[in-house]
Amino acid sequence: MKFELKSLDDTTSIAKKIAEILESGDVVFLEGDLGTGKTTFVNEIAKIYGTLAKSPTFSLVNLYDGEKRISHIDLYRLETIDEAYNIGIEEILDDDTIKFIEWPEILGDEPFDLKLTFKYEDGKRVLYLEGDALKRGDF
Repeated sequence: MKFELKSLDDTTSIAKKIAEILESGDVVFLEGDLGTGKTTFVNEIAKIYGTLAKSPTFSLVNLYDGEKRISHIDLYRLETIDEAYNIGIEEILDDDTIKFIEWPEILGDEPFDLKLTFKYEDGKRVLYLEGDALKRGDF
């Protein structure tokens, strides 16, 4: 599924739809180059749940308590899956928070409930959605 994101309002609109379908324990992969909107998207979801998100780049993992609990994980600075295990990724993946994982490629075949891929195509920012969680909503 593909959406064009022309403005922050477009991002917020899609974030609202996604926020409605996410459930405790869901794993959401966020893929895309630097600056394509991954952290902004997580912040929009967090605002809907009554909290604020910030870039986890230097802390790797941030937890946000709102209407729904969020783990925001940024694996950009990690080089191996062993490093992910060292920060406790297994425990985080098994907890009841909604996990937003930026740069999830390092996790290999780890399953996800929803994958959001942010890209620039023909000078436009687009978002691709895939995953079983989409069956819970009307997109």
